[in-house]
Amino acid sequence: MTEHDTHSRWSPWLGQVPPPHGSRVAEQIPIAVRLAMLQADYDSCREILDLNVRDLAAVVGVHPMQMSYVELIASVRRILEDQRNRILELEADRPGSR
Repeated sequence: MTEHDTHSRWSPWLGQVPPPHGSRVAEQIPIAVRLAMLQADYDSCREILDLNVRDLAAVVGVHPMQMSYVELIASVRRILEDQRNRILELEADRPGSR
């Protein structure tokens, strides 16, 4: 038995259609399936965004729907900047720092 005989007799797809491949694979997926995949991705991103909004609202100390996402981010940035300034003040007033 030669190597050619071995390869021509055995195939992982013997009697089956091989899986699609190449740049046009997405076109072979039915539109309903592609829409379901997009909806699942969107729902996942939306859930992550909602979780981030709740976490930022908890940091700022407001209800989640009280401020927009951008306002929450700006508030957290202001809190961090205030904390940095306070740390610098305390380090400057520390005895022995002069």
